[in-house]
Amino acid sequence: MFEILDDRKILNMLPERKPHHNKGDFGHVLVIGGSLGMAGSVCMTAQSALRSGAGLVTVAVPDVVAEIVSVKLTECMVLPLKSENGQISSDCLKTIANFLPKITTIVVGMGGGVCAGLISVLEFLLEKFDGTLIVDADGLNILAKRDYLLSKSRKCDLILTPHPKEMSRLLRTTVEEVQDNREEVLKCFSEKHDLCLVLKGQNTLVSYNDKHFVNPTGNVGMAKGGSGDVLAGMIAGFSAQGANPLYASCLGAYLHGLAGDIAVLEKTVYSLIATDIIFYIPNAIKKILGK
Repeated sequence: MFEILDDRKILNMLPERKPHHNKGDFGHVLVIGGSLGMAGSVCMTAQSALRSGAGLVTVAVPDVVAEIVSVKLTECMVLPLKSENGQISSDCLKTIANFLPKITTIVVGMGGGVCAGLISVLEFLLEKFDGTLIVDADGLNILAKRDYLLSKSRKCDLILTPHPKEMSRLLRTTVEEVQDNREEVLKCFSEKHDLCLVLKGQNTLVSYNDKHFVNPTGNVGMAKGGSGDVLAGMIAGFSAQGANPLYASCLGAYLHGLAGDIAVLEKTVYSLIATDIIFYIPNAIKKILGK
């Protein structure tokens, strides 16, 4: 049975923030991805995590794009990683391992490409990281070709955020099969692999354990490149503040769509872009808070 999310449910899921809290109480998100010519995606993910309330955000990118990312992100820290052919190199694992003790939530995959380095990073995180790991974009494409990784024991809570095409790759089936059986596909995959699954699209679905939700917010103007990067960052931001994987995913999906619904009133379904969604995240949260 899928429940429909609403303002009241989302308010009850929202992490609490008390006056005496400081940035350390709101978690540290590590965003891993990017490559030469694909630096924008990790920047949108990082900004979205901050706008959703994360206390600290660090972006780990190939050293060849680190300066670009540093210029684009005023409030984030940047961790340069060794690169090869403009992408993350497998030689970066020690750098990431040394950084893990500081990290609450990791989101990986955006703009990274299906390269040997990102494959090594994802395998390493699934084995070693004990926080919440969100896998998006090229991270999902890696899992689709190496599904044995989902069968291994892991320490982390795992969240996957596929759109229908990425879901079809994970299942090795067609997009039509996914779309015709969205609820059943979601529940079965989530239960089989013991993970939280966010199936994007009109009325995004969220499933984890025996809890299943339908998101009613969002509009066709959000069907633009970068929108998924924003969603991944929002889920990471709420996770870093202490929301469990199910709640973080529901919060991200609902408020992402609500921000888009508010933005589209001014931007129209034709002109809305992903960074508009980031800009309107505060308005969406204000609406939930009744302010």
